[in-house]
Amino acid sequence: MPDKDSYYLVGLCFESDGVPVERAFWADDPKDETRMWEDCLRTLKSIENVQLVHYGAYETRFLRTMKKRYVCEPEDVEFVDRLITSSINLVACIYGSVYFPTYSNSLKEIARHLGYGWAWPHASGAAAVLLRKSWELSECGDIKKLLLAYNMDDCRAAAVVADALTRISAGGSSAPESVDIGTLEVGFQRTFGKFDSALPEFAKINDAAYWNYQRSKVFVRTDKSVQRTVRKSERRRNIAGVDKEITINDASAKCPKCSATKLWSYPPRRLNVIYDLKFSRKGLKRWAV
Repeated sequence: MPDKDSYYLVGLCFESDGVPVERAFWADDPKDETRMWEDCLRTLKSIENVQLVHYGAYETRFLRTMKKRYVCEPEDVEFVDRLITSSINLVACIYGSVYFPTYSNSLKEIARHLGYGWAWPHASGAAAVLLRKSWELSECGDIKKLLLAYNMDDCRAAAVVADALTRISAGGSSAPESVDIGTLEVGFQRTFGKFDSALPEFAKINDAAYWNYQRSKVFVRTDKSVQRTVRKSERRRNIAGVDKEITINDASAKCPKCSATKLWSYPPRRLNVIYDLKFSRKGLKRWAV
């Protein structure tokens, strides 16, 4: 819960002697967080060769927070440190390596693409916070069951994604349908064909020539639409002017206390230097007004 800086629910999915096990640890209030963490830590220590597989950095941040708050015994500190160090973040395995046909790398989008569905159709982190608030006000058992089910669905979805990544890495007939992007050829045609270079550095330079720099600086002949686009980008931009002198005339016509109209003023400070930043096409500089 972000407003209380406390945790109220932890879910674990693991195997014990080949049998799937699902455990949930619940805290009724922030004071009950200690018991929740102790039960979770005891369960983690009972798993042989335990290694945390999670989705995102949220779980390791939770472990560091619990270690700072409650872990005192040296062997427990060593265990939590080993758990954090050996943990596997599935997002890090996906990013830049595996491209699922989804709009983002969120757990819900990827897991749903792989065929997993949440029992709660409106499941989201923000909605879970609202449900927890509702449970704190009413202590309704149905709300608690919904939160427990949603948390366990997240654990199962992470397992589905981890299994898919394992099968993609192993290859074979059991792997999901995928394409190695290294085998794909560039679809556009080049005037002089494929560039063969003696040095790989020259190939990189040649590839860079096909970017925006070529369109705006290197091209010799091209269609009129590209020429118009380049000319528009080179036009001088209109920059709002700034007055160097500012005159403020807010003298009152009468005294605000006695309403007298005959007023005397002491010699005021007539100079006030204000430093600002002025932006130009070539950069910025300090501007004194």
